[in-house]
Amino acid sequence: MAKREFDRRLKKGEKRLKKKKNLTKKAGKNKKNPASF
Repeated sequence: MAKREFDRRLKKGEKRLKKKKNLTKKAGKNKKNPASF
């Protein structure tokens, strides 16, 4: 039971990390080419 909850939290954390990575990627693109914002 506890393990299932842990796995669920881990997946949520991974999703959050992916979102952060995507945001940083977009920010990097905007720095290179602000017009594409």
